Amino acid sequence: MTIEHDIEHRDCFDSLARMRDIGGVRLIVTSPPYPDARTPEQYGGASFDTTLEGYGRLGDAVREALVPGGVVALNIDGPIRVWRPSLGESERSLIAFDVAIDWARRVGLRFIDHAAKLSEGRPGLFGPRWRAGWEPVHVFAR
Repeated sequence: MTIEHDIEHRDCFDSLARMRDIGGVRLIVTSPPYPDARTPEQYGGASFDTTLEGYGRLGDAVREALVPGGVVALNIDGPIRVWRPSLGESERSLIAFDVAIDWARRVGLRFIDHAAKLSEGRPGLFGPRWRAGWEPVHVFAR
């Protein structure tokens, strides 16, 4: 068994391609940016397509990087914004659920579990909205 450590700031798709090229990996833990929550400057100039198609591209690359039976833990949530103005008030984006369905159905990963990552701060009412204090983590296997 070969263990390779590679820590470098670069595009995630380059890292995933490297994982694929060395024969695949057994575990990937990732937390991509969610829609309009961060600017490229906050990620050292890196950009990421936070549409369903962009997350789908990530899912395809993750699948290729995993060995059969390999697992990916995807920490993903959606910000609270006015996504559907016809409904009036703000709501949480459904992107986390859309991505889970896409990765399971189109990408072909098995959706094996979901979990919660505790966030800093405590849950409760903060101004006009509720803070959950956690983020969903979807767990898939190839």
